[in-house]
Amino acid sequence: MTTSYQLQAVNGSQVVPITDGSIRSYAVGLSFGVAPSVGTVTIETQDIGSATWVEAARGTGVDITSGQASFSFDGAIRFIRVTFAGLVGGSNPILWVSSQSAMIPVFDLLTDGGNGPVRRLRVDNGQTGFFGRRMWSLSYEFATANPIAATPLVFRLIIPVNFIIHAHFLSVDQGGLTLRTYEASQGVEGGVFGVTYTPSSENSMSEEPAYSFQAQIASGGTFTPGVNERPLTPLRVRTSGATAQQSSVGLGAVSEKGRAQGTYYAVLARMSGVAGDCTGVYNLVIEERP
Repeated sequence: MTTSYQLQAVNGSQVVPITDGSIRSYAVGLSFGVAPSVGTVTIETQDIGSATWVEAARGTGVDITSGQASFSFDGAIRFIRVTFAGLVGGSNPILWVSSQSAMIPVFDLLTDGGNGPVRRLRVDNGQTGFFGRRMWSLSYEFATANPIAATPLVFRLIIPVNFIIHAHFLSVDQGGLTLRTYEASQGVEGGVFGVTYTPSSENSMSEEPAYSFQAQIASGGTFTPGVNERPLTPLRVRTSGATAQQSSVGLGAVSEKGRAQGTYYAVLARMSGVAGDCTGVYNLVIEERP
């Protein structure tokens, strides 16, 4: 539908009512019978139910000495405000408004505030859980001061919600280690898990409120798997046996894994046939799915 509105060739604002009453796409044209020798125009819109005027994209201070200009915008528009400034000469200005029904994404799916001049569909690279601030990491470095030797290091993770393992990585720069993870039903816990760790958030941006992680992480005890129990995630990493050839070696789980709520154990043990201290880093990244 196209409607024309006769305007006055005077400086100042003129308001044109729009009666569509629904979300539409608008193509707006401004033409003069005789073009002004000097002058600009600013086009603004006001949505139904709002008292705020919003400048149309690229619609601020547009030169109109050619005698015509065009604009486009979307929304549930109830008024268009046309403001001439510095107008010298010119006659018979007419505003042409063409509209058609439009499906407009909700503003939080768009960039640039939803109605800015460079808005685009927002596509975030990564998990929704990351942007919801529900992803945490455990990064444990076992260096020369606290190596893994004859006694395995066992982490107990009590996670009372469903979760996704996004990264499970073991790197070794001295010696050789195995990493095996189990769920509680696969063996027997022993000792005291008295050393606790606080999950570290993978996203500290303020776009969303902080999420309170529910996982409880501790070490210090033991876990003995039952006979013939297969680990959920087995990893084996070993450096070269020759001192002059040793370098850091890393290995990670090759795919994401979803797990149900429960108690899990990650057992880091010196590999059979390896003597001495083992040093390196253990990394784990979890997304909680409450």
